[in-house]
Amino acid sequence: MPAKTSIGSRHRRATTTSRVIVVAAGFALCGAGLVMFVLPGPGIWLVFLGVFVLATEYAWAGRAVERTCRRTVDAGGRLNATRTARVTVAMTGATPLLDAPTIVNKEG
Repeated sequence: MPAKTSIGSRHRRATTTSRVIVVAAGFALCGAGLVMFVLPGPGIWLVFLGVFVLATEYAWAGRAVERTCRRTVDAGGRLNATRTARVTVAMTGATPLLDAPTIVNKEG
């Protein structure tokens, strides 16, 4: 019986230790990223990476990652729609109409 208890306690200790290491690494990455907002370096990327690491342990970080991914996809869709609108305007020949005030000002 004592062998099972010692194996179980070692496994529990290893799990707790690994969780502490993951949390410490996540907060260290976020802290380094915040410092790099002022100093040269990839600050925003380190903050994102730190939050992704923290998302493995904390629900609030997981929600932040999900919200960020959703907003990124939405922004990409809006950018694509905007780009499509610009291409459509250019292909239909409406560009001279949009630039008419500029042409008038250059001539006058």
